[in-house]
Amino acid sequence: MKSVNVILPLAIKDTYTYLVPEQMPVPAAGTRVLVPLGKKECIGIVDNTPVQKDEKIALRSIIGPLDEMPLVSEAQLDLWHWIATYYMCPIGDVLAAALPAKALDKTYSLNATPRRTKRPDYTTIEPIPLAELNAPQQKALDEIQEQWQSHEVVLLHGVTSSGKTEVYTHFIDKILQSGKNVLYLVPEIALTTQLTSRLAAHFGSKLVVYHSRVTDVQRMEIYRSLLQPTPKPQLILGARSAVFLPLTNLGLVIIDEEHEPSYKQQDPAPRYHARSVAIMAAHSQHAKVLLGTATPAVETYYNAQTGKYGLVTLSERYAGLALPSIHLIDLQRQYHRKEMYEHFSDPLVEQIRTALANHKQVILFQNRRGYA
Repeated sequence: MKSVNVILPLAIKDTYTYLVPEQMPVPAAGTRVLVPLGKKECIGIVDNTPVQKDEKIALRSIIGPLDEMPLVSEAQLDLWHWIATYYMCPIGDVLAAALPAKALDKTYSLNATPRRTKRPDYTTIEPIPLAELNAPQQKALDEIQEQWQSHEVVLLHGVTSSGKTEVYTHFIDKILQSGKNVLYLVPEIALTTQLTSRLAAHFGSKLVVYHSRVTDVQRMEIYRSLLQPTPKPQLILGARSAVFLPLTNLGLVIIDEEHEPSYKQQDPAPRYHARSVAIMAAHSQHAKVLLGTATPAVETYYNAQTGKYGLVTLSERYAGLALPSIHLIDLQRQYHRKEMYEHFSDPLVEQIRTALANHKQVILFQNRRGYA
C-alpha cells in the first residue's frame, strides 16, 4: 500500500505518515484529508516530502480526501517548511497560522458552490488614470527599474511625504498590465482602510483586501478565489497574514513601511517576520520586491549598503513641502534649572500656548501605550 506524509495543525515537529487504501487514489500534495488521530478525527494537509516508512511501525490509513483539488500549492508547502526551519517552530503551527480556520472544518468543502459573502464590491468603480509623477518620483522609478536588473530586492528610502505611494501605484499598474499579480503589504490594518479607496479608484475590481479583521468566511472565500485560474491579474492588499495566501504568477511584492515592528508576529507561534517571508515567497517565483520607508530598519539598510539589496533615495517632499522643524529639549537640564511646568518644559508650554492662541491644534505623543 502507498503512504503519504500529513501535516496536522498541532504543535509537533514532524509530520504523520498514513497509508492510502488500495481502492483510493493517492491524494496530491496540498490536499485536505481526514485522518484518524487517537480516538478522534483530524484534518491535515498532504505534505510534499518523501515518505520514509519504518516497517516495524503499524500505520493507520487516511479516512479520505475532503476536496477534489489541493488547497495548498507545492510552493506554499516549501515556504511552510522554510518558515518552520528558519523560525524553529513546528510545521503544524505554520499550518494553523497559514490557513483560515474554516479550512480546518470538515463540513467545509472546496467542491461546494462558493457562499455569497458581503465582501466590498469594487467592480462598479470606474478606474481613473494615474497621476503623473514629478521629476524626483520619475527619477526614483527609473532607478528602481535599473536596480532590479541586478537585485531582486530594492529599498526605496524616501522622506516622509515624498510620494512613495504614487511610485508604488505606477509599478502596480505596469505589473498588472503584464498579466502578473501584485502583493502589497502594510504593517497595520488601519493603513489598508486608508489605501483601499485610493487603490480601488485606480484598479477597481482587480483589488482584493485581506487581513485578520475580515470574517473567517470571507477570508476562506478570498483564499478560495485565489486558487481558481483567473483571466485577470489581481492586486492583493493586506497586513502580514496575506503572505500565506496562495499567490501564483507573482510579479511584484511591495512592503510599505518595512521598518515597522508590526510585521513581526510575536504570539502565538510561528513568530515569523512578514517581510522575510514575503521576500522568500517572491524569490521562489522570481518576482521583484520593493521595500519602502523613510526610516529603514537597521538590517535592511545594512543589506542595501553592502550591496545585497538595491538602494534608491527619494529625498524631496512632494510639491516642495518643507520638512517640519525639530527641537530636542534636554529635560534633565530643564529640571536642574527649574524651567519645567509640572512634567512639561517651558519651551513646550510656550509653543502650546502660541498654537492655541492662533486657534490651531496640538497633538502630544506619549511614548507608552495604556497605563504605566
